[in-house]
Amino acid sequence: MTANSVSVEIDKDSIAVLTLGRTKAMNSFDRAQVVAFNDALDGLKLETKLRALVVRGAGKIFCAGADVHYLRDMGAGPWEQNLADSEEYAGMSKRMRLLPVPVISCVQGGAYGGGIGIIAASDIVISEETAKFAITEGQFGFTASIMMPYLLPRIGSRQARRWCLTSEVMPALEALRIGLVDQVVQEGTLDDALAAITKEVLRNGPVGAQETKAAMNYLSFPPFNDKSIGESVVAFAKGRACTSAQEGSLSFLEKRKPAWAE
Repeated sequence: MTANSVSVEIDKDSIAVLTLGRTKAMNSFDRAQVVAFNDALDGLKLETKLRALVVRGAGKIFCAGADVHYLRDMGAGPWEQNLADSEEYAGMSKRMRLLPVPVISCVQGGAYGGGIGIIAASDIVISEETAKFAITEGQFGFTASIMMPYLLPRIGSRQARRWCLTSEVMPALEALRIGLVDQVVQEGTLDDALAAITKEVLRNGPVGAQETKAAMNYLSFPPFNDKSIGESVVAFAKGRACTSAQEGSLSFLEKRKPAWAE
């Protein structure tokens, strides 16, 4: 299936590959892409023989997060619309976490902003050694709250405080050290590494793997509940509606520093 530059293919081993294909915008998410992503995950949840999901980005970069135009427009709109859209945006990570099969993200080029949220919600993350990572929301005056239910269990609050509050760019080996990435491979060898991982996944019984993931969700993922996710969504919506977010997005589009950085 293909819709709004999100495509899904299922191979003979019942492994689905979801590809972000908005390459002219570095695979960033706009409203249409968010809806298409969620629709694709809803469809995959009905695939009873599915064994794994692989998330990839077409072109030179995995995902640059949310499109700045999209964030600015939603933040400037009515609160009810902003909040509803924020829930849809948060729904991408939640659907990945609730998908009963292993979710594997393959990162080339880099992952920024909401792209970090996608890999944080994955079960396994493979990265090329040349990839870069950054939680960039703060640079534009936005809040990174929406990824916290997934990021904190993955890298811990100590690491999250540094990388979220500074928006620093980290290399792949640093992402590996703090737990954001699970495996780093040489450039051009992502497919080989993915094949090795999926081979091991297919050795496991499908029902056992599903129950194992479910157990990890409710035993070792304490922030994963409707209340905490709901609060993170409200914080995200408030963040993109604030004046600093509007200034941050405008300064980016005008290719200048935001007022607070002058």
